[in-house]
Amino acid sequence: MRYLFVAPNLTQPTFETLQEVSFKMFKKVEEILRKINKAECTIKISVSKEGHGNVYRLNVEVLDFKSERPVVIIKDHDLRKAIGTAASKLKTQIVTRRKKLIG
Repeated sequence: MRYLFVAPNLTQPTFETLQEVSFKMFKKVEEILRKINKAECTIKISVSKEGHGNVYRLNVEVLDFKSERPVVIIKDHDLRKAIGTAASKLKTQIVTRRKKLIG
């Protein structure tokens, strides 16, 4: 599993937090991808700030699928909460659309 982080507007400590929390929260997504023989996928996590810098826009996408890519977009003022929500929604999306994704 590879991760690609795109967050040009984040400070270094916030970027490090993004990485640490993402590695932790996306463990179950990694397990599901391993079960459907997509263990070598890349998860792209993009973060930007909106408004007056109070809201994070988190865009999570699983690359390397041929037909359609699972994508989740979350807006929240709490980055950790947004990552957790995105991981949960992405996991659900992969499980429910597994046949479309791999076939």
